[in-house]
Amino acid sequence: MLAQRPPRITLTTATDGNHGRALAWTGRQLGLPVVVYLPALSTPCLVQRIRDEGAQTIIVDGNYDEAVRQATKDAAQDGRLLVQDTAWEGYEDIPRCIMQGYGTLMDEACEQARSQGQPPFTHVLLQAGVGSLAAAMQAYLCALTGTDRPITVILEPLQADCLLRSIREHDGVPRVVSGALDTIMAGLACGRPNPIGWEILRAHANVFAACDENLAALGMRILANPLRDDPRIISGASGAVSTGFLYAVMVRPDLVKLKEQLSLGPASRLLIINTEGETDPVSYRNIVWNGAFPWNCDDSVLPAAVAGRLVPARECCLQPH
Repeated sequence: MLAQRPPRITLTTATDGNHGRALAWTGRQLGLPVVVYLPALSTPCLVQRIRDEGAQTIIVDGNYDEAVRQATKDAAQDGRLLVQDTAWEGYEDIPRCIMQGYGTLMDEACEQARSQGQPPFTHVLLQAGVGSLAAAMQAYLCALTGTDRPITVILEPLQADCLLRSIREHDGVPRVVSGALDTIMAGLACGRPNPIGWEILRAHANVFAACDENLAALGMRILANPLRDDPRIISGASGAVSTGFLYAVMVRPDLVKLKEQLSLGPASRLLIINTEGETDPVSYRNIVWNGAFPWNCDDSVLPAAVAGRLVPARECCLQPH
């Protein structure tokens, strides 16, 4: 695709996480200038790491979706190549290529499990912002295993639960979440679903869940302090929310029904994909060292909402006690 463009084309994108840094790195490898747009709540550390890859950064006075709109507008005006990981009508080819690239993660995970003689995964937990990565994983599983595939759980921040809101309406129309989308799961702070990903997820994902900050923080602490000889994993909130969700389902008394409906037990083989490391050192220390966003099983401080084919929305809207 780049071969069809002028050799000095400028790459541009909007990001609230890893995508912008990855494009900045790619531009540096190709010797191409890169302009990255970020939402107003982006942490200084994230912005600086993108700059360290040689990219120009522009902070937009708004959320991720507004950063996408500004990046798209400026790319059209200035003749830049927009490399965005979400789609809209008339802009599908590049997002589809990005999603196909994401499929490599699932391909390698399944191949590694097979090469070690391990049984197939029974459950796959996937975090979602616009839903591109989650949908790519879901599409791969559908192509690989057909109807005999793992149960998939799609997780979002409670403050940016566009996919959950969409699936609960039962009309196939994606919903948009507006506002600041202020969450420690910054890489998932997206209010508008990728329509390509939405069609895949609404047709094939089993459960959608919105998770509070406390759950993501819990996941970070679990991964940083493993039991016995399990490896320590340094993860940011966006990558750790699946671990926190899984722990909550396994230990919270009021989630026993959900645990049973998900068929979670000793024979379960779960795949969780961690999508970020210590992207914000200050926040990481505040959560893992200082105990910010505490979680208490007995108090059930986690408000969560769940919907899906296994878990009907009317039956499983969990409110904080």
